[in-house]
Amino acid sequence: MQQLYRLIGLGMGAMLALAPDAAGAATGSVPLPRAKPAIATHQPTVPLPRRRPVVTPPLADIGARAARKAHIRNAGPDLARGRVPLPRHKPSVATISPLSQGGADSVIEDAVRTDGRGRVVVSLSDIGGERDPATASDLTPSANGAWSRREVEVARLRCAIVLATSNIVAELKDPIGGPEGCGIAAPVEVSAFGAIEVKPAATLNCTMALAAYKWVTGVLQPAAVAHFKRPVVAIRNATAYACRRRNNGHKGRISEHAFGNALDVSGFELSSGRLITVEDGWSTAGAFTGLSAQASFLKDAHDGACGLFSTVLGPRANALHHNHFHLDLGRGGRYKICH
Repeated sequence: MQQLYRLIGLGMGAMLALAPDAAGAATGSVPLPRAKPAIATHQPTVPLPRRRPVVTPPLADIGARAARKAHIRNAGPDLARGRVPLPRHKPSVATISPLSQGGADSVIEDAVRTDGRGRVVVSLSDIGGERDPATASDLTPSANGAWSRREVEVARLRCAIVLATSNIVAELKDPIGGPEGCGIAAPVEVSAFGAIEVKPAATLNCTMALAAYKWVTGVLQPAAVAHFKRPVVAIRNATAYACRRRNNGHKGRISEHAFGNALDVSGFELSSGRLITVEDGWSTAGAFTGLSAQASFLKDAHDGACGLFSTVLGPRANALHHNHFHLDLGRGGRYKICH
């Protein structure tokens, strides 16, 4: 019995020990669990970017930018749509020649334009030449004269514009002769028209060099690719500047070669190593039937030159031109000869 009473006493004590918690649960005083810290309090703070120092551009840059913005504003909405390309910078008269002020110089600068793609082009009809074509025919083949300083400066200005707006590889040489006979005020020794080598290098005036460049790049090269699937890498120069009369005669009119205003071309080298010569490749029948690629190529080269030069002579002109094309800018382009 004593053991039974002891067990009952232990049970009663346990119930009394649990009574306060049970009462608290009944009255809602049970302590709530400890609040967990908010996740946001543990997120790192994102640092603000460092402020960069303001760099003030030089006054010259500010002026250039203002000019560009003004040009864009004046160009209108077409420029915003990418339709109006900005022109390339034209050579400045003042930076090229200290003596070039007004007159013929402004005419030379007016020959420089931009095409629809923003490329700079020089007009052959506007850039002019070193001589008056109306009186050149009365001259005799003598190189004893001398150019004035002014004439040389204007001719060199023309060369500066031509070389700056084309891919002609040339070296400017000292003046040759004078305006009363043979000679060139600003001769250039042309060694290549772009990637097309001139063998040997040709001494020309700069207007003639520009015409030849336009022919080589715009007529000759596309014709070679069309007929041979190969580009021309070199042209054979038969004659450039030469102080003589026409056809090497003892009398008669002075030749355009005497002014560096003509170029004789006898052949064309392709990238494959093949050589196409006027003497061996020309065939009127072959070009007409289309059976000969080289005859068709030579005909295209010949006929395409007629739109650029005043005179184009080839094998069908006469026996003296059986082995080359003669190209010149004689008579100021007042009329054309294409044979």
